[in-house]
This record gives sequence, C-alpha cells and structure tokens, in this order.
Amino acid sequence: MTAPALLSVRDLRVAYPVREGWRRRMRPALQGIDLELRAGETLAIVGESGSGKSTLGRAMLRLVPAEGAILWEGHDIARWPERRLGPFRRAAQMIFQDPYLSLNPRKTVGTILRDALRQAGGRGDREAVEALLSSVGLAAEAAVRYPRAFSGGQRQRVGIARALAVRPRLLVADEPVSALDMSVRAQVVNLLADIRQREGLALAFISHDLGVVRHMADRVAVLYFGRLVEIAEAETFYAAPAHPYSAALLAAAPPPEPRLARRALSATLSGEVPSPARPPPGCAFASRCPRARDRCRAEIPPLRPLGPGRRAACHFPLIPEGPA
Repeated sequence: MTAPALLSVRDLRVAYPVREGWRRRMRPALQGIDLELRAGETLAIVGESGSGKSTLGRAMLRLVPAEGAILWEGHDIARWPERRLGPFRRAAQMIFQDPYLSLNPRKTVGTILRDALRQAGGRGDREAVEALLSSVGLAAEAAVRYPRAFSGGQRQRVGIARALAVRPRLLVADEPVSALDMSVRAQVVNLLADIRQREGLALAFISHDLGVVRHMADRVAVLYFGRLVEIAEAETFYAAPAHPYSAALLAAAPPPEPRLARRALSATLSGEVPSPARPPPGCAFASRCPRARDRCRAEIPPLRPLGPGRRAACHFPLIPEGPA
C-alpha cells in the first residue's frame, strides 16, 4: 500500500530577478513542478548543475519565494504568514551542502545543539546534547569545540545533528556529500540512510551522483532546465529509464568525481543547453536529444503516466506506454 503524501507541490514555479542592461526581469528557475514526497520514503531529486534541484528543495520548505501550492499533510501552506509556520519549520528541516555556512562560528557545537533542542521544547542539558552527538557518530568532546575545528565530514554530521534536534518528520538534504572526500561520502550517506530508517523520516535527497542515489532512493525524480522530466520507482528507473535525458545521466553515472561525470555527460550528449534568458518554444532537451523531431521543437511535452509508478515528459519515450 502506498504511503500518504507528507509534502506535495502543485504547479510550483520559482523565478529569480536578473539584470539585462538597464532592465530588470524575472528568469524562471522552476516551471510547473508537480511532485509529492511520501511519509517514510527517500525521494532522490537528480539532474545536472543548474537544473533547479537545490531551488526545488528550498522552495518545498518555503525558503525561497514561489508560486503554486505547497501542501503539508494536505494543508496548503504556500500563503501562510511566517508566524503560522513554526510547527512546519520544526517538522521539515534542511541539510545544506556546506554546513559551515549555516553554523554560527562564534558558538560551540554544544551551544548550537542546545539552542536547537530548546527550540523544540527539549531539555537541552549536557546529556541530551551528548545523546544527539552520539546519534550521528560524534564523541561527547565535540560539544566544546567550534565548527571551524571540524573536518568537512564532521561538520556535516553536526549539521545533521542540529536538524535532528527538533525531531523532524522530513529532511531535505541538498547535495550533502558532494563537497566531501570520497572516503567520507559513504559514511555520511550510510548515516543518513540509518537515520531515515531508525526515525521513520521522509528524506528528499538532492544529488547529481546516481551511483549514490541507487543505493538509498525509493523513487527518483529527474529535473532538466527547471522542469520535472521523469519520476519513477528507483528499481524501474535504473532498469529502463523512460526519458532520453535520464538515459544520458545514467550513461554518465560511473565516474566518481563530479568533474568526470560532467565530462562523460558532455560526451554522451551533443548540442547546447538552452539559455534561460531565451527558452525554446518546445522541449528544452530537444537541442541535445538524439530522438528529437519537429513536434519536440514545437510543443512542450506534458508529464504523463507511462506505466505503474512512472511519469515522464517526452513525446517519444524510450519505453512503450502502458497502463498507469
């Protein structure tokens, strides 16, 4: 039985102001995203740099201005004033790519965690702080140190501990391991997977690394040029991607380093990425797609069912259409 949606977005749109000469205009970053995150699942959000992954994560948590509906347990919170968002802010937490930027450098880790515990109505005493540190694999002595004294992997653990302090039901992890050494990435990924299972949390895992995603995701959502182009159960996605862009991402997946993955993807795909300032009239992927036809260059494909648990936005998908 499918778990109910914990958080969902409907026709979510985000645009950022840019200057072009003396004029100021809005440039789309996300366009018409329909997506849901189910209770207790891990949803991976993948795509190239600039595809809108991080913007989507922030928009889901109302950290950037957005249009459309954001439903938390069925309640549209998109227009709620900030004073009403306290329970949601505690229940839905973000883990940033570089936690150092979100940790107060003037406070010890113990003080940071104590503040978070008290914000959630917890005790905030030494035992509670040490228990929180232990839950992310850090020793009790870490409480008296400042963020600058930790390695990147240790700082990420501190960031995770702070998020857990308020007893969330949803974690949005934005590229949580991309800035870490290879030797540390697996440790942090395993920690997140263990926490999700132990606490029964929902996890939105934003990443460009499909190798990592494969080992922890229940479903995979693929973004390209600010649009959702495919969403499917992870096993189905890896066995037979429906969208040509998804297939290209998977073809470029084996290189472990982001720089090498980008090079492999460039070798897999020809053509240029469209300019956000001048989006094409049809499918944004048409200029790089080996299957593109005139219809693709003229019409934006809708996101439509292509079998159980799978939707894709492609006029000519890689798999035959079947019952939803």
